[in-house]
Amino acid sequence: MVWINYIIILKENLKQVEQHNKKLQKILQLQKNDTTAISIPSDNKTEIIQFNVEHLLFIKSDGNYVEIYLEQNNQINKHIHRASLQAIGNELRNYPTIIRIHRSYIVNCRNIKSSKGTARNYQLFFSNIEQSIPVARNKFQVFNETIQNLKPIQNK
Repeated sequence: MVWINYIIILKENLKQVEQHNKKLQKILQLQKNDTTAISIPSDNKTEIIQFNVEHLLFIKSDGNYVEIYLEQNNQINKHIHRASLQAIGNELRNYPTIIRIHRSYIVNCRNIKSSKGTARNYQLFFSNIEQSIPVARNKFQVFNETIQNLKPIQNK
């Protein structure tokens, strides 16, 4: 009986992952350029972190530093800055598609290529990046709602 319930739940989760992947692919195909520039002061008072929203893939926390992964002209650029993930998250709170999905990661949901797994071990993938990005179990619901509400960017 437990095994049957597990199989049913697993099938539902896999179907949901497949729906996420289809929606993500559709968004990537329809997405127009969003040239909104973001400027974030770093912990180093003389440095300002600047990038376009459309180029942001994800931000990874590494101690007192953050690694910002940007995609420009099909090349991945990694920038390291002295800042906390929480401070950067606060600066990005006005962008509903840029969310914190793990204690160490913030992602731009518009640039996710695919996903796999269940709510327990959900992983995100980006173009031209080999590593997968984990989604914490307690952040999965927020991620799921963000993906469900994701719409293509319209020309301004």
